[in-house]
Amino acid sequence: MFYIYIIAILCLINISSILSFKSIPINTIISNKNRNSFKLLDVPLELKGKLDPSKKWTVKFIFKGEEKEVEISEGTSFLEIGEKIFDDVESSCRNGVCTTCSGQVIAGRENVQLAVHGLGEPQLEKGFVCTCQAFAIGPGVVVKLGMYEEVYESQYGQYELSYELKDGAKKDIKQNKIFGF
Repeated sequence: MFYIYIIAILCLINISSILSFKSIPINTIISNKNRNSFKLLDVPLELKGKLDPSKKWTVKFIFKGEEKEVEISEGTSFLEIGEKIFDDVESSCRNGVCTTCSGQVIAGRENVQLAVHGLGEPQLEKGFVCTCQAFAIGPGVVVKLGMYEEVYESQYGQYELSYELKDGAKKDIKQNKIFGF
């Protein structure tokens, strides 16, 4: 019986410590005005020392048919700028894994530095990038934002097609959210 009292006291201590925990208000992490003011924390570790934030380059961004030219420093990702100059630029993980922020470098690929990314060689050859992990390092760069659907189709479409042909059913993996996306 003594052990039951000890366990009960320990449980109460744990519950009280959980209840007294003060969470950080979300607006201290992300501005409560809008998500576009969220800044990526830093240059990815893979690019430390490889980018010179004192250098600035003019980059043309295209999103939903609208074009804007912006001067950005080498230490600023395409996603950061895209979110500042356009509404509704999609992103999720901000680590180059999910490909939600995908864009396509239409011109000046040789002047783009990439960090980690969840893209395959065929996608990179077509100019697709994870904009959260892409940085201008020279002039003449043109980036088309909002290319998630195209990247998804390019990277996974072949597998969906073989799945449909194999089962003879028209199952849309993307819409059924089988993988939780």
